[in-house]
Amino acid sequence: MAENIKPQANPADYRPNETPVDIETLVKADHKKKIRFGLIMGILCALYWGVWYVPGYAVYDLPDLLNSLSANLTENHPSLSTDANTLMVCVFLTGLNAIACALVLFIWNGALGKLPEFHRTLVEFKAASKYFLLAGICGACAVSGTYIAATFLSPGFAAIAGLLYPIIGTTMSVLYLKQKVSKRGYLAIIVLLAGGITLYSGTLIAGNTDSSNPTLGAIGGIMAAVGWGFEGVVAGKALDICEPDVGLHLRFCFEALFWIIVMLIFTGCGYNLFYSIGDVFGDPADFVVVLMLGLSFAWCYVTWYKSFPFLGVARGQAVGSLYAACAVIFLIIFFGPEDALGYDDDSMALIVGSTIAGLIICLIGSFLIATEDSEGLVSLRAENEPADENGHAANTVEPMDDHGKIIRKAPIKFRLMQILENGGPQWSYEVVDKLCEEYGMKSEHDKHMVNYDLIEMTSAGFLREEGYEIDTEGKLNKDHLLVKYAITDLGITTIDELKTKVRHYE
Repeated sequence: MAENIKPQANPADYRPNETPVDIETLVKADHKKKIRFGLIMGILCALYWGVWYVPGYAVYDLPDLLNSLSANLTENHPSLSTDANTLMVCVFLTGLNAIACALVLFIWNGALGKLPEFHRTLVEFKAASKYFLLAGICGACAVSGTYIAATFLSPGFAAIAGLLYPIIGTTMSVLYLKQKVSKRGYLAIIVLLAGGITLYSGTLIAGNTDSSNPTLGAIGGIMAAVGWGFEGVVAGKALDICEPDVGLHLRFCFEALFWIIVMLIFTGCGYNLFYSIGDVFGDPADFVVVLMLGLSFAWCYVTWYKSFPFLGVARGQAVGSLYAACAVIFLIIFFGPEDALGYDDDSMALIVGSTIAGLIICLIGSFLIATEDSEGLVSLRAENEPADENGHAANTVEPMDDHGKIIRKAPIKFRLMQILENGGPQWSYEVVDKLCEEYGMKSEHDKHMVNYDLIEMTSAGFLREEGYEIDTEGKLNKDHLLVKYAITDLGITTIDELKTKVRHYE
């Protein structure tokens, strides 16, 4: 299936000029393209994230899906408070969102030919998938908090409340992941946060809310900020050694499993949260809205996770925080300014003015981070020298059978580090060809994916670019840049740590 699919855009690609240029110029252009790729992913994340609020708001107006569940809970439990009823509906909606995303990503990874890598990553619980389990739990906290904030206050507040998540993400990425953030990067993050808060400050000042429990709405906003902040850090750690598409799929599978267990517990206690699940397929309108929830949120996360290896957690979250501005714009387009912003005649000037000011400030923050010097972002961590002159410290091999075939394959990124640890510095096409031969990956699409992994691992600081030449013979991508990679001290340390965790070393 994968052989018929057009290869994904490779951030290492460039179009050669008609006039000859030196290698140094091509390398600088190559680095800029990688950062641009990360920025594009971050901006697309913001767009998809903003779109997600449209079906997320429309779902409350569906006559069957949520209303019938709420009515059933009230009928069977007359003493159940309105707030408790609403919270249970939020649990159902969050679980439905996670299940829809997991199903969409099964199709996505199946089309990309990554389901074998999904299995390889899943079984490596101690080394890889445990991080996506944690990310799924953090994400469950964030998404449920968003729905709680949207229900008890407004979708606009829910969009803005989560904007504090880059503060947590930035702090933890520097302290825990040891990622670099420049002064300009910090400034851009602060400006983006200020812009997002300004967007909705008018509504907060005007106090236009008829919520039955605004405190629960505020708690939901805090849950969103904390959940997404920590999820970004946990995912950033996992993506050092896992592919973004596969890791994201695991994250949603774990979240879906978490909510199914929670809903089963509620159902066992007499609160049937599965009561209206059949309406998803019984009413075309319900199905379309749920499908849009899954598609928009899945694509949002795909691009969010792909931005981390090239921009780092702090910058990726900062660019992604533009979702607040996008959400306000899309809500205005589909539901009108009054419903989206929640103003009346008395507060219109204040709320509309703060919205426009916030959008302008967000654009300034985006400009600051988009124009940051790309040379300092070749590696997101402190520079690492190769482990030694041969690029390796110890011999590690995959277990082989009598015919020389690998018995049990490790996740691709881990195996790439092994190849460079054993063989020393090698050209990209040499590493790609070796891994593809071992794993039975034969298409050009597969080669592009593996080359993409090498680029991500260089950004993470596990590999180092040692040399460059133009691929005049078509060894990997004719007339494009070839890179010689060497494993760094950080890569060697990571390999040593993973040897005690990866399943085939037990």
